Amino acid sequence: DEFHENVNNNAYTNSMAKWNIESALSYIKSLKKKDPSRVQSLLTKLDLSSSELNRWKRICARIDNTYPAGDRIIEEFDNFFKKKIIPIKSTHARLLMPVPKIDVKDYGKTQFVKQADVIMLLYILSDRFTFQTKKLNYNYYIKRTLHKSSLSPSIHSIAGTEVGDRLRAYHYFLTSLYTDLMDIYRNTNEGIHAACLGGTWQAVVNGFAGMRTIKSILHFEPKLPAHWDSLSFRIKWKKRDLKISIDKKNVEIQFISKVKSEKMLLSVFGNLEVLKANQARLFERREEAMKARDIMNKNIVVLKDNFPVGKVAQLLIRKRLTGAPVVDKDGCPVGFLSERDMMKAACDIKNFTKKDAGDIMTCRLYSVDPEMP
Repeated sequence: DEFHENVNNNAYTNSMAKWNIESALSYIKSLKKKDPSRVQSLLTKLDLSSSELNRWKRICARIDNTYPAGDRIIEEFDNFFKKKIIPIKSTHARLLMPVPKIDVKDYGKTQFVKQADVIMLLYILSDRFTFQTKKLNYNYYIKRTLHKSSLSPSIHSIAGTEVGDRLRAYHYFLTSLYTDLMDIYRNTNEGIHAACLGGTWQAVVNGFAGMRTIKSILHFEPKLPAHWDSLSFRIKWKKRDLKISIDKKNVEIQFISKVKSEKMLLSVFGNLEVLKANQARLFERREEAMKARDIMNKNIVVLKDNFPVGKVAQLLIRKRLTGAPVVDKDGCPVGFLSERDMMKAACDIKNFTKKDAGDIMTCRLYSVDPEMP
């Protein structure tokens, strides 16, 4: 958190430092059992003596993780809770980015956080925290995080998806997605935000597709946005090429291998499964179907067909919408404009800002019953 410098026991920094040392010691111990002579050769080459490894153990034991007992809020660093609390009352017109009315140099005196910090810790070391701990900390820190880094929204999207704040999670995803297309941080002219692009990919794969690595096993617990029909992607995992396809009810996974007898252990929907090489397997989600009334927005926001596309994007992001009905000058519905329409229009980058809602909207309208699955 770059708003607060010269602090002690930052939870994220301490946890990652301790994790790195623990992981190195664990790998050394494991490799010694498998190939002791090779390990000794590596230790000699790296000039790592037994006394140095013992020193690592002592350091690791003294690192303060600052985790509270039970499901509690994790203090970002020592005395963070004593910092001034300033409620966020306004939002940035282009981003839903909080804009506190204080001088930037005074941020360090407050609980304002520049970007994902504790939230990043909960994401990277996800298996070390309970769902309740994640939800408590997510709800606490989203009220304090100003997202002054383009790397922040994507991580909050993943965290929001995991704890069930799916509408806000999708908003964070869109913010990350449009960072350069909408020049959200006013600096795209200096170059694209390459790391932000990676964060957007993670929001899709680790967030919506629910792909995580826990104890060296791939886990899939997808939570697609309500209006997404499907999602497909490929990854390389331990020298294996995996093809993953997800829809509302199913996950299909196939891994490609030259060794036809090879098998792979993974987890889908919380169940450990064995996958055979080169054989696509379908896993079905078993739960009650979600109905239209469960996901519909009762507070309808409409767009006028003569709204400039820039104004439309600002409104959708500010209101946390994935789309909205479009009406003519008489208030009659004439179409619907979704983020997909926005993305298609953005492909024509030269004329993107010259278009109105009526130019890029989908003209066909459909209605559904609230009880429809």
